[in-house]
Amino acid sequence: MYAGVLYKKMTFNYNVLLYFWRFQMTRSKSHLGDESEQRFIYALTTRTSSTPSWFKGIKKAGPGHDLKGIDAFVFICRTDDPKPMSVPVQIKRSVKNIHKFSKTHPEAARLGMPVIVIPPEITDEEIRIKTYKVVEHCLTLPRDHFAKYLHLGSGRRKKPARELLREIRNGRRKK
Repeated sequence: MYAGVLYKKMTFNYNVLLYFWRFQMTRSKSHLGDESEQRFIYALTTRTSSTPSWFKGIKKAGPGHDLKGIDAFVFICRTDDPKPMSVPVQIKRSVKNIHKFSKTHPEAARLGMPVIVIPPEITDEEIRIKTYKVVEHCLTLPRDHFAKYLHLGSGRRKKPARELLREIRNGRRKK
């Protein structure tokens, strides 16, 4: 009986250790991605002599856009349109992650959403130059090229089922 209790404790400890190890590994990988995004945002908020005139700014994407695979928005201004156009951008740490992204977000890949690879060894100036080269092709796209992909919903509040049933009972709404 003592050997059985000891075996159960050892199995439990192993499972707990395995769980924490997996948690730490996934946490560290997501942390690396966040670090690349922060470096990207920081590098592009700094204006230098290499900044083109069409580049107007950058903004980090919110959680709703993050589900669609958008990490940031780069604002560019075309010569024929005075309003800035927002270009969604995906930031990756390595080239092999681009293939994963195109499989999980085929619509973004079909639209040609820019994906920028930022390995840890490149400098902020190299990040800026790489971004300007990748985003420059979007100057020729129509203003609403990414509009349908960016649309998260109408923003109109839907009535809860309880309110709808109350309206039906009171005769204000037909079945």
